[in-house]
Amino acid sequence: MTGSSLSVRWGLAAKLFTILTLLGAVAVTVTGTLGYVRVREALEGAIFDQLTMARQARARQIETYFRTIQAELRLLASSKMILEATREFRGAVEELERTGVRPELRRSVSDWYAEHFIPKMRHILGREPALADYVPAGAAPSYLQNHYIVANPHPEARRKLLDDPGDGSEYSRLHALYHPLMRAAATTVGFFDLMLAEAKSGSLIYTVEKEVDFTTSLHSGPYRRSNAAAAVARCATAGRSRRRRRTRSRGTRPTWARTPTPRPRAGARASGPAAGGQGD
Repeated sequence: MTGSSLSVRWGLAAKLFTILTLLGAVAVTVTGTLGYVRVREALEGAIFDQLTMARQARARQIETYFRTIQAELRLLASSKMILEATREFRGAVEELERTGVRPELRRSVSDWYAEHFIPKMRHILGREPALADYVPAGAAPSYLQNHYIVANPHPEARRKLLDDPGDGSEYSRLHALYHPLMRAAATTVGFFDLMLAEAKSGSLIYTVEKEVDFTTSLHSGPYRRSNAAAAVARCATAGRSRRRRRTRSRGTRPTWARTPTPRPRAGARASGPAAGGQGD
């Protein structure tokens, strides 16, 4: 065997080895790529399924939460305590409105708004707000905000701790009676605030937190576009609809319950509009 034939054989062997190595590398690369793609798709599918399940579980939790809140609100709104408190607070507010308020109390409330509330609104709005747009109008709002906000001995976040300001009014007597119960109810169910509104006027005749919308009207003024105003408007609309349905149901008796029209006796003269149009 000559040296030239050996070199040819070694050259063919090297080429064959190179080709086989390249084919193996390509096969490994393709197999690895396909495996990576399949594993990635499987992981993405598993993650997507987990996220979908988590989203559905979260959605069910949120729906359950709001259903629970709605049920608790309905229970509170229909309770005897809430109904009596609303009626009595409304009467006490009307009494204060008829009585009037001293000018110094109005000035006290106006000065408090100018010192404490207007600077916050200036920072939020980025402009100078008009004081008259926020100072409560009416005798009852001025009187009650003076005693429960301006002269409240507790800081802003703890105003709700005041049960009776000691002014001797009928409103404060009712407040001392109902407020501890309302405050406990709001804390128990996890409400930030609990409000009683007079649907006709839109006035917040009671709140637990005693924020600046306390005793103000939600039909007019700066809070007429708030969420509370929208809720009161919906409740008022629903109440009117229920009253109309009750009125219609009382005014229309079923056919079987209607009293039949008595026939006139023989020889007797019929009277009224049905008798030849002789009635008025």
